[in-house]
Amino acid sequence: MKAAPLILAATLLGNVALVGVVLVRQSAAPAKTSGANSIAPSPSPALAAPDGSRTLAQLCASDDTQALIQYLRENNIPPDIIRSVARARLDKEFAPRRAALEDPPRPYWRRNSKLPQSKPDPNRLPEKLALETEYQAALKDLTAGLPLDRSASVRREFGDLPDAKITQLQAINKDYADLRSKLRADMQGVTLPGDQAQLALLAKEQRADLAKVLTPGELRDYDLRSSPLAAQIQTQIQFFNATESEYTALYDAQATVDDQTAGQNLPADELARLRDAAAQAALSPERYAEYKIATSDSYRNVRNLADRLNLPKTTIAQVITTQNETTAQAAQIRNDTTLAPADRDAQLATLAQNARQQLTTALGKQGMKQYQDLPDSDWLKQLKPKPPQQ
Repeated sequence: MKAAPLILAATLLGNVALVGVVLVRQSAAPAKTSGANSIAPSPSPALAAPDGSRTLAQLCASDDTQALIQYLRENNIPPDIIRSVARARLDKEFAPRRAALEDPPRPYWRRNSKLPQSKPDPNRLPEKLALETEYQAALKDLTAGLPLDRSASVRREFGDLPDAKITQLQAINKDYADLRSKLRADMQGVTLPGDQAQLALLAKEQRADLAKVLTPGELRDYDLRSSPLAAQIQTQIQFFNATESEYTALYDAQATVDDQTAGQNLPADELARLRDAAAQAALSPERYAEYKIATSDSYRNVRNLADRLNLPKTTIAQVITTQNETTAQAAQIRNDTTLAPADRDAQLATLAQNARQQLTTALGKQGMKQYQDLPDSDWLKQLKPKPPQQ
C-alpha cells in the first residue's frame, strides 16, 4: 500500500475523532452518579445532524464534504478544526489526480542513480497549476466566512494586518506566482533578455497591486517581512544574531543599492562589493566584523567542524578570518604587476605556509586534516604556484 493514502486516511480519522470529542464535550452535561443505581447517560444529540437525517459518523463516511462542513459549522466547531477537516477531505479527493501528474518514481534498481529522469512533459506544469487553482478554490468555498488561520507563519508573513487584507494579499501573491511559474515553464531553463524584462514587469505590477491594498506604513512592514529582498537578507543573516534595528538598517541599505543599480546589469562581484559596503555603513565596526564572519559561505561547514571537534566558538572566527585575510593578500600579490613570476610564486608559497600554521593552531592537527577535506578549503589549494607551461 502506498504511503500517501495511509497518511491521508490517518489524518482524516484523526480529525474526525477530534471533532467527535469536541461535540461530545460541548453537548454532554455533567452526570451525577449514585453508586450502583446510577443511570447511564443517553447518547449525545449532537452526534445527529440538525434535521435528524444523518449522524456525524454517516457524514464522515459519505463523500458529501459540503454537508459535513456545514454540520461542523452549525455545531460551532472551532475554525481550525473545520479547516483541517476540509483540507483532509480535499487532499483525499484530489490525491488521484495529483498522482497522475507526478513523474513516475525511479525503479528500485535505479534509486541511487545520478542520471536524470526522462524529460518531463512540458504540459504537466500548466495542468498542475490548474489543478492546484481548483483545489484552492474548493478550499476557499468550504472555509468561506471562517476567521483567518493565524498560524505562526501567517503572523510572521503578514504581522497584525486585518483578515480581509491578508486574504487579498494571499490572492495577489498566488496570481503572480502562477504567472511566474508559467513564464519559467515556457523559458525551459533558458533566460533571455525578454524573459528578464517580463519578470521585472510582473514584479512591478505585483508591487503596484500590493500598494493598492495597503497603507504606506502597512506596505513598509510587509516589505520588511515578506518582500523578495527581505527573504534574501533573512537567509543571508541566518547565522548572524541581528537585532531588529540592525536588520532594518541592513534592509534599507540593500534596498538603496538595488534602487541605485536598477537596470545597470552589473557583474555579480561588483554588486556584491556594493552590498558589502552598504552593510559596513549600516553596522558598527564590531558588528560588521561579526557580520562578515557569520555571512561567509564557509561558515556553516566550519561551524559543524568545530562542533564535531568540541572546539570553542572562537575557532570559527579564527578560521574564517584567516581565510578572508589570506585570500585578500593573495589577490594583492597576483595583481602586483611589478613582481617577477618567481617572486610572486615565492610570496604565495609563504602566504600558504603561514595560513596552514594558523589553521593548525586553531583546529589542531586532526581538525586540520578534516578541514582540508572540506570544499571550503579550496582556497588553500589555489595558493599553490602554477607549474610553468612547457
